[in-house]
This record gives sequence, C-alpha cells and structure tokens, in this order.
Amino acid sequence: MARAVPGSELIASRRSRVCFELATERDDAEVRRLLRDNPMQSQIALSLEREPSFFADSDLPGEAKQTIVARENGRVVCMGSCTTRLRFVGGEQLRVGYLGGLRLDGTVAGRFDIVRGGYEFFHELQRENPADIYFTSIAADNERARRFLERGLPGMPRYNFVGEFVTGLLPVLRRRAKAVQQCESATSV
Repeated sequence: MARAVPGSELIASRRSRVCFELATERDDAEVRRLLRDNPMQSQIALSLEREPSFFADSDLPGEAKQTIVARENGRVVCMGSCTTRLRFVGGEQLRVGYLGGLRLDGTVAGRFDIVRGGYEFFHELQRENPADIYFTSIAADNERARRFLERGLPGMPRYNFVGEFVTGLLPVLRRRAKAVQQCESATSV
C-alpha cells in the first residue's frame, strides 16, 4: 500500500531510467494492478479499479483517450489518462480534456521526477492537437494531491481551483471475498 509522502520528501532522482509511452492492451494487467494496489488515500481509501479490462472503454464514440504509462526497470510505476470530448462551455463548443487516473506506485512514492516526466510526455503528445481547456477532479480531502498539483512546480502544468461538486459512492462487496467468508463460516464449528 502506498504511504503518504510529505512535500519535503519529494525525490528528484535522475539516476534511474524511466521511459514514458502510450499504454496499449499489452499493459492491461499492469495498469489494473497499479490502480488496485494504489488507492487514493483520504478519509476513506478509494480504489478505482477497471476490471476485467482497463481498455474496455477505449473506443467510445465522440471521445479520444490517451493513457500514459511510466516504466522503470520494465515495470509500470506511474500512469495517467486524458479523455477529450466536445462539450459546451459558456455556450461555446470546445474540446475539453479530462486529466484523470494519475497513480504513482507506492514503491516510488515521492518521485516527483516521474510525475513531471509524465506531464512533459503528455504535453508533447498534445502539442499538435491540444484541447481548448483541461480539467481534473481531486477528492476534497486529498490535501496531499491538491497541494502538490496546485504548487506550481517547474515542469508541471498550472492548476487552479475552480469549484467543488459531490459524487456519491456505493460500497461494493466482492463476491469472492464473500464466498470465502461463507466457506470459513461453514467450516468453523
């Protein structure tokens, strides 16, 4: 599980070799592992898993989706996505990009160089056909992510707070876990 890393512990190591590329279906298992094993930490730990396939929504009509992965020693250690759609903003139709799914593996927690490198790679991918505006959403109590993204660090995009909204979440019991509990209950005497 990922641990919280204070801003003072941000690490900018250039010694390791991290490569960035667009994710493909061959990355599916590693991307799902990264999402599953690195939940967002706030008042509740929230894991946004994409089972059985991360790429199941990759060809939805009217949108373009790019997911970037960062590999270190052949292992996916970071990811993020941008989904672009036409939307009306202030009565004008614009290309709007939603930046989401940013996950940094707990084994490389605090590695600012990886996150910054991912944003630089994304910027290059978007250079020829950028969205008119980009936005992201961050859980209100995820102070660590908000402080990091809104800090204005070199090599990072400028994030500005726009407003708040409410999202309802429903807990889901996993069938397998429930089945195991039932077996244990049935066998304990």
